[in-house]
Amino acid sequence: MIKKINLKILIPICLLALISIITIYCASNYTSKSLGNLALKQTLWYIVGIGLVALLMKFKNEYLYRHTTFLYVLGNILLLGLLFFAEPINNSKCWYVIPGIGSFQPSEFMKIFIMLMLAKMIHNFRSDYKNPTIKEEGIFILKTLGVVLIPSILTFMQPDTGSVIIYLIIYISMMFISGIRLRWFLFAFLILFSILGILLSLYFLQ
Repeated sequence: MIKKINLKILIPICLLALISIITIYCASNYTSKSLGNLALKQTLWYIVGIGLVALLMKFKNEYLYRHTTFLYVLGNILLLGLLFFAEPINNSKCWYVIPGIGSFQPSEFMKIFIMLMLAKMIHNFRSDYKNPTIKEEGIFILKTLGVVLIPSILTFMQPDTGSVIIYLIIYISMMFISGIRLRWFLFAFLILFSILGILLSLYFLQ
């Protein structure tokens, strides 16, 4: 584990963490006391983050790949649970509140789970089809699109449009480097521009 640590990355991260804690502590003097000790909460989350990083380094990447489907399903369950159990904050149900610690936003973890799921699907597709036909690529695109649409719909219902946009950017980026034919992207952009053109036409005509 020690050999995997890159000090050129670790030292700036530690400095930024220290600066953020000091800044939050100083700023908290001018905020409402009901917010609690924000600097302490930030420190606790850094400790949790370090623990997760150490855990991932111990189990290696293969552990994540083996449990990708479980993580993806868990992420969707957490997103669905927000709609029923989360308390609205700024008119949005985006956070689970942990008493005494703070809150966490499942959509942030979902971004990682989507990347892992797409990476696994792309790897399996490339392993099964060395020279895929257009039909095989089309089926693959529909499957991957379904994987992204499920959390996108759940996140949009919170509502959290910003995270949905990030999901789509992740999807487009990963599909672009997956090696599928570029004509699929041209076809998708043609449909997108056509829809936007129709919507704009309806807006100006009506």
